[in-house]
Amino acid sequence: MVRTCPAILMVGTIEPRKGYTQALSAFEKLWQEGLQVNLVIVGKQGWMVEQFIERLRIHPELNRRLFWLKGASDEVLLRLYGSCTAFLAA
Repeated sequence: MVRTCPAILMVGTIEPRKGYTQALSAFEKLWQEGLQVNLVIVGKQGWMVEQFIERLRIHPELNRRLFWLKGASDEVLLRLYGSCTAFLAA
């Protein structure tokens, strides 16, 4: 998933204050411009994000350049931290 091109990792419960909506919008612009980069989101659904979760579920880049892991073991998360290009805390 993250070895084909640079990958940016976001970790944490999906909540309005954590910038996931803005981050996804930014990545959509990057993808439209032809940039090959992955966005990897690790976190469960939080409160007041139903519209964003639906946006994720039907996103055309889901499991292509957009990855959402609702839960990940410590081992998987450690591997992601080690293999992703950068961490984004929006």
